[in-house]
Amino acid sequence: MGTTRIRPADALRGGKIVDRDGRDLGTLEEVVIDVQCGAAAYVLVSTADAEEKLVAVPWTALALDAPHRRFVLRADARCFARAPALDNDHWPAMADAKWARDVHDSYGAHPYWGESSPARETLHPETKGNEDENAIRIHDDCGIGARL
Repeated sequence: MGTTRIRPADALRGGKIVDRDGRDLGTLEEVVIDVQCGAAAYVLVSTADAEEKLVAVPWTALALDAPHRRFVLRADARCFARAPALDNDHWPAMADAKWARDVHDSYGAHPYWGESSPARETLHPETKGNEDENAIRIHDDCGIGARL
């Protein structure tokens, strides 16, 4: 992963995810992109425990630890341990507003479409200052489909 800020998503596959104490939580399998926003929304992580489940983690819940070539979960590791597994036969609707809110809330993570989102400044700078209009437009453009 190095210190390069821009990387192909495929280059992140296989990266380690650890908790704040450096304990292994799992391996990054996929980066899920919101193509409407042009933002990384989630990473899919295969857990390191005996259950070997696949879990969605908000991109904003991770921090890059470049010197150790890994990502650190910003949230308490218990959030990750309680995360529901993704069912290979029945994927959630990741653009569904409730599902997105629930996942971000479970990690205490700011949504990528939210107030401090870089997309907020990039997509609609002309509406800055009109928070209701801005919020609606960001959510619509980011594929969430509802005011959050």
